[in-house]
Amino acid sequence: MSASTVRDLVLGFDTSTDLTTVAVTDRSGERVSAWDHSPSDGERPAHASDLLPAVDECVESAGGWQRIARIGIGVGPGSYTGLRVGVATGRALAQATGIEVAAVSTLEALAEGARGLPEAEGRARMAVLDARRRQAFVSLFASDGSVVLPATCVEPEEFGRIVALVSDPPLALGDGSLRFLGELESAGAEVAGPESTAHSIDARHVCRLASDAEVTPFDAIEPTYLREPDAKRWIERDTGKTD
Repeated sequence: MSASTVRDLVLGFDTSTDLTTVAVTDRSGERVSAWDHSPSDGERPAHASDLLPAVDECVESAGGWQRIARIGIGVGPGSYTGLRVGVATGRALAQATGIEVAAVSTLEALAEGARGLPEAEGRARMAVLDARRRQAFVSLFASDGSVVLPATCVEPEEFGRIVALVSDPPLALGDGSLRFLGELESAGAEVAGPESTAHSIDARHVCRLASDAEVTPFDAIEPTYLREPDAKRWIERDTGKTD
């Protein structure tokens, strides 16, 4: 087998937020190719139409499918529709290509993105995504990356309890940290600056985490929803049905 056909790269993507992010990296996490799209104001996310073409573009730029050793799928928590598109696409790609797959927590990928920032050095990281309905998806990681609090859906009033799980003020990041900046600072967290790159998920970090993650059968990959979709709540509200 020639060097050009060695399977030495990782494909990763995440569609759990409005952003569609795709990347191909080497095993160390160095970016080989990437594609990102965030909808403009008033524009709806285009995961269903953008993801496969973006994957094809990134894989082709990286040397073709014969170079891909593993596929990392961002499994949330996040948008119900976005997660459904991402997981279904990942499953289909794995089934069609026979390439092994790994599930990656979106919140862990978000926290991983802050690892190299000066303000994150030696401190815990609190990944916070806006879950709407005045709630947030939150996970807390120690300075070494170990999980202190697995992904959970909370109201802002619970931030203090989470911050208290670590001895020093954690660095909060993600779009939820910007939305709930006041509540997080009152709870004792420090929120990364509004221009920080750590507030957006980068598929490069999905790739790096997938490289070290446990391989999972493609049909066992499941989204992390944490709660029911809004549509189900609306239907139950309108029909008067409750659990």
